[in-house]
Amino acid sequence: MKSTVENIKNLWFGADTPIRQYKIKLHPELWAACQRTSQEFSPPSGAMHVDEYRKSDKIAFAKAVLNELNQNRSVRKTSTYELAYSGLQSQTRKDYLA
Repeated sequence: MKSTVENIKNLWFGADTPIRQYKIKLHPELWAACQRTSQEFSPPSGAMHVDEYRKSDKIAFAKAVLNELNQNRSVRKTSTYELAYSGLQSQTRKDYLA
């Protein structure tokens, strides 16, 4: 499942079915981003409950989730590079000291 606005809308706001539960299990990173976003999200319409969300609110929520995912991916990528670089440096030090 691609991380698109429509897919996120269907996953988060869709009816709780076995297929939806299966998609949640297959994409825990996406589901976690939805959960994190829902804690801080305030809809543009000012609706107080999810049941009152307009289509534009759901789209804004999905875009916020995509933004969250992109931020986490860039942080993870940076951390991976830093980890790889630090491992390279420590290996170089070992060669130098030997």
